[in-house]
Amino acid sequence: GSSVRYIQDESAGIAIYSADTETSLPWEGFVTPSRGDEITVTGEISEYNGLLEVGPNLSVVTINSTGNDLPDFEYIDFSDFGEDLEGQLVNFDGAQFQDGGSTFAGSNTYTFLHEGDQGIIYLRTGSPFGRTDYPCWSDHADVVLSLSSTFTGFGGYQLLPRDMEDLISDASINLVSQLTQSSHDESSISLNWLTDTPGTTVLYYGTDPENLTETASGMEGVTSHEVTMSGLEPGTVYFVYAESANDDSAVQSSVSSFATISESSGDIHVYFTGSVDASVSTIEEAITLGAATNDTIAAYIDRAASTIDLAVYNNNDQTIMNAVDDAYDRGVQIRYITQGSNANIGLGQINSAIPVLERQDDNGSGMHNKFVIIDADDTDNCALITGSTNFTTNGLVEDYNNVVIFQDQSICRGYRVEFEEMWGGSGSQPIVGNSKFSSLKLNNTPKQYTIGGVPVEAYFSPTDGVTDAIKSAIQTTDSDLDFALLVLTRDDLRDAIIEEDNLFLVVARGMIEHVSGLRIGFSGFIRRWCGC
Repeated sequence: GSSVRYIQDESAGIAIYSADTETSLPWEGFVTPSRGDEITVTGEISEYNGLLEVGPNLSVVTINSTGNDLPDFEYIDFSDFGEDLEGQLVNFDGAQFQDGGSTFAGSNTYTFLHEGDQGIIYLRTGSPFGRTDYPCWSDHADVVLSLSSTFTGFGGYQLLPRDMEDLISDASINLVSQLTQSSHDESSISLNWLTDTPGTTVLYYGTDPENLTETASGMEGVTSHEVTMSGLEPGTVYFVYAESANDDSAVQSSVSSFATISESSGDIHVYFTGSVDASVSTIEEAITLGAATNDTIAAYIDRAASTIDLAVYNNNDQTIMNAVDDAYDRGVQIRYITQGSNANIGLGQINSAIPVLERQDDNGSGMHNKFVIIDADDTDNCALITGSTNFTTNGLVEDYNNVVIFQDQSICRGYRVEFEEMWGGSGSQPIVGNSKFSSLKLNNTPKQYTIGGVPVEAYFSPTDGVTDAIKSAIQTTDSDLDFALLVLTRDDLRDAIIEEDNLFLVVARGMIEHVSGLRIGFSGFIRRWCGC
């Protein structure tokens, strides 16, 4: 279990952390306390990522008694959420999981909503919540969300649920799955979801997430709901929430988004920055751009007629920046988001009037996107440029990277939703006060597209269930499983690869750049991976 425990008395709460300095084993030399124990702790007071704790050096941990009643939860609003409640049991009355109904994994953050405010839940690795389908509860029902504690770090306060007993719903109907797209075309989208008791079904939708006034209804008195929205526009993102009701109460899902199929060409081009060996091709030959990668990106930017949105982690390429500058000079609206802690030498080469939003905090890898959206509202000229490469000499020339280009309005507009969430609005200038990054973002972009007849899925970390989507894809393996990664550090993805690897049915092969970042436990699989 976790090496952190929380203790609380009638006055306050605090975290207890023990780790032996030599072995790093938690609670070395001490008994491990359990819920309901009364304990005496002696140790140093320290702070870790803003969390005040006793430890890591403890001299005494004594269990005085067991089976005691825990302190009562304190009912709070977001205005009460602060330092004085750190380490205490708190309760939000009337809350809603934004990703309710999905399978949640450890070592991840998830969003919940309470009276229009947004909070963060953190699930540690090994949490009893892992692989659990969370119910999606409505704040319109009599719902209690009981959570164990708060801690600072990673940009603010988070809640740490202990187990499913911390989630209590008094409503007579609850959503127990997310809204799932069962089909879509140029003018319709069909969605389905589940409730725990029978109810009626209504979808509320529109292109403005703040004004969902269109409705579509489905069957009555069912637990398996399916509703089709028809008469829609092609290549368009629609925001949707579902409401299911019985005679006693109603439940609403959080707002999700889905996209109709576009009337664009649907062309998908994949390029590699490094050399390729076409002799091993099985379907079609891979294409290398080599040192001309920046020229290809610049050529697409040169075609822009109205808008260019760039979200690029780092940039020192003059060719691409010259194309951006030329586009601005001919009247194209430019919006640029980057990670502020990087050098971004290329930004010094463009017109200073071009608005640039720099993410300033250093949580995780920062704003790590690499995508460019061109003319999202033009069916025939729109393009999305994405892939693994930064716009730097290392990324474009020296490292082995890829560039993927879609000529499809649906995915261009889907990526624009993500861009404008970070930008803080839909205008030409960023609104810093509304800008959201990392765990503050919502899971609000379409996940499923059909582009040129090909199913395409797109997820943004950390709030879109990326890990579970990757894991689900791994688990569909029938014969071959190949991966090429900078680094692999997640145990759950490692385990999924190992579970699929079978000499008689599935051959798994992998390449990893940083072998030092490879999680241990690949002993049965190690014969077929290489660090290179």
